[in-house]
Amino acid sequence: KDDPQAWLKDTRSGGDASITTVLNMDIGDFAQWRMREDGEVEVQLTNGEWLRGAELINRKLRAAGYIALISATDGPVNLYPVKLERHANRELRALMSADGATCAWKGCNQPADFSEAHHIQEWAKGGATEVENMCWLCTYHNRQNGRPNRGRMQRVGGQIMWQSPKGYLTPRGVKHTDPARRHARAAHIPATGPPE
Repeated sequence: KDDPQAWLKDTRSGGDASITTVLNMDIGDFAQWRMREDGEVEVQLTNGEWLRGAELINRKLRAAGYIALISATDGPVNLYPVKLERHANRELRALMSADGATCAWKGCNQPADFSEAHHIQEWAKGGATEVENMCWLCTYHNRQNGRPNRGRMQRVGGQIMWQSPKGYLTPRGVKHTDPARRHARAAHIPATGPPE
């Protein structure tokens, strides 16, 4: 929890715990699959081509561009090295979009593509440019954040929230602990079975 990169690189201190990565991927309603003699799975695409399972996954992941690791309690995990730069790079912006698709200010739905990468703890006050400290705010709300009687953005339990001037919290980001969202991430469609 405190150092996810150490767990992923296996340089963590502590017990003998291990991480198993499971990717649930829909192979499509019309795709067929079969088991080869060597025990590897092959999937037939709609153009008739047969691909080994690893080749299919590589193609799908290459098309996806970025993979986000989401913690149910902490939100997105920054898998990229933290740099001492003020502006969010392309990878960080992609991770931020996994955490919220619109301006995080209460009642604002300005799309992330037209919003600014906002530091929850201000850059000038030592806030890092990393996903745990970032959220999308439209230009107007980015300027209003933290002003007297306007409220400010916070991250509580991994979720982005708007905090009113009186201290009330309103959720705006993705609630990663929501059981329905967890189920949707873990859901899979059973394979169609081997061709006859």
